[in-house]
Amino acid sequence: MTALEIVNAVSTGAKTAEQITRESLAKIAELNPKINALVEVFEQDALAQAKAVDSKKARGEKLGPLAGVPVAIKDNILYKGHKATCCSKMLENYVASYTATVVEKLLASDAV
Repeated sequence: MTALEIVNAVSTGAKTAEQITRESLAKIAELNPKINALVEVFEQDALAQAKAVDSKKARGEKLGPLAGVPVAIKDNILYKGHKATCCSKMLENYVASYTATVVEKLLASDAV
């Protein structure tokens, strides 16, 4: 599904953000061991955000422009409490102490 298709599916109730997130996480679990594209998968955070988007919809609140769209964050962009290694041995154990503005904006837009 494209981002627009996901937003439309979540907005109309054809799919929930949680369903889309679980589908995406399953695909990541299948492919990432082969392609090693993701350093860390924020599964619990993603599911919590998806449930928050679904709750927002259930309350009749306006959804953000990226409602339910799963996103990946490069590991040189900080997300508090998560690794930010920049794919560097020197930073392999660095954990972000704050969340970058771009991540805050994605989450505020209801991205997952």
